[in-house]
Amino acid sequence: MDQEETEFCRLGKNRWGNHNTITVGRGINHVWFYGPSVSFGCVGSSSGLSFYNQAFQSKQFAYNAALVLLKGGMEENVANTDTCNYNQKIIRATLKDIDKYRIAEVQLSLF
Repeated sequence: MDQEETEFCRLGKNRWGNHNTITVGRGINHVWFYGPSVSFGCVGSSSGLSFYNQAFQSKQFAYNAALVLLKGGMEENVANTDTCNYNQKIIRATLKDIDKYRIAEVQLSLF
């Protein structure tokens, strides 16, 4: 299987709940899927690559769909008052990393 993982918001090398990842991959049928690992602090979710998830015809479409999911979840919890479960530092750093990725993506498309 061809797969790639991208990490967002790594606040510390030794801490497990302080970053988010997006894994995109394809099987022998050349269909792409994504598997997000989302952490808000103490709350989060994770899903591996699976053919039960939505299928995409390109890696970029799968990756963009995963970014929309990750960004939406973060934006939904920016002002959450439960700061124990929804660590605002992690949420804001993730949103900042997503914006950096999008800017770099646009800059690369100009060449």
